[in-house]
Amino acid sequence: MSCMCHHHSHECIARVPIFEELSEHEQKAISEITVEKTYKKGEQLYKAGDMFSYLMVLSKGAIKLSRIALNGKEQVTRIVRAGDFIGELSVLSNKPQRDFATILEDATVCIVEAEQLKHLMNQQPSIAFKIMETLTNRLDNAEDIIQSNSISSPEERIAQKLLELADENNVVNLRISKKDFANMLSITQETLSRKLAYFQNKGFIQLDGQRKIILKDVQRLSNID
Repeated sequence: MSCMCHHHSHECIARVPIFEELSEHEQKAISEITVEKTYKKGEQLYKAGDMFSYLMVLSKGAIKLSRIALNGKEQVTRIVRAGDFIGELSVLSNKPQRDFATILEDATVCIVEAEQLKHLMNQQPSIAFKIMETLTNRLDNAEDIIQSNSISSPEERIAQKLLELADENNVVNLRISKKDFANMLSITQETLSRKLAYFQNKGFIQLDGQRKIILKDVQRLSNID
């Protein structure tokens, strides 16, 4: 695992939501126990079973988290984007990681030493509350995904995810492959391709290359059930 490392990066800490509301003095205290590292697309950050003692906060780039199912297939669990963090098990419970973390886009990661972070959390409870708030939101999102996958049709799942991912211009630029996208929706890649083609024929969307999808009729997409 290759990387470029820069110690005590205050800029790295200041850019991420769980630390941005802290005072400059508090941010500086965290930067003193932080190393900023850069990784290239395709590198594996860690694998399931790894033990380490630090929190990783993504400053820029994207990371794919996945698990290997009993049938040997990869299951994408989450796409980590700038401002989010991973590795909280090392801070909260001393347990091994359960996911595989792969760099999707060249990334800058703030590595915060766990034991010293715990000490700072005792002094600055706002840090702990922010981490707890983020974890609670993740649990809520995970429950929503489980419910959606169990009761909604593939068409509805695809439509809702496209609406969720679209930018202000109603354009979706996928950061992951169609295979991984289908995996996240608990459908096959063939089903995804067939449904996207159906959406395009109906005038709901326009496919532009492999990873760009333009939403042409947001209202009708919203009404799919």
